[in-house]
Amino acid sequence: MYTNHALVRMQQRAISQSTIEALLEFGEIEFHRGCEVFSLRKSICKKLIKLKIISKSLFEKLNGTYVIMKGDLVITVGHRYRRFKRSRK
Repeated sequence: MYTNHALVRMQQRAISQSTIEALLEFGEIEFHRGCEVFSLRKSICKKLIKLKIISKSLFEKLNGTYVIMKGDLVITVGHRYRRFKRSRK
């Protein structure tokens, strides 16, 4: 399920629903400020391409893209230009 904010950001940033589904399926989870951040590192993408699980065109879309979720609700999506700071415990 998507929030209205996430739907607007998907349209503004040209991120398709299939790209988000691939991130949720293959992406790594980091926890940041009480939310789950899904993203995919280049090294993992290259392994998935080598195993023919994803195509190179999908790699181009996944590279640098992230999804922020709270529970089963997609809060926002975007392109990552720098690292998230880790939460202090």
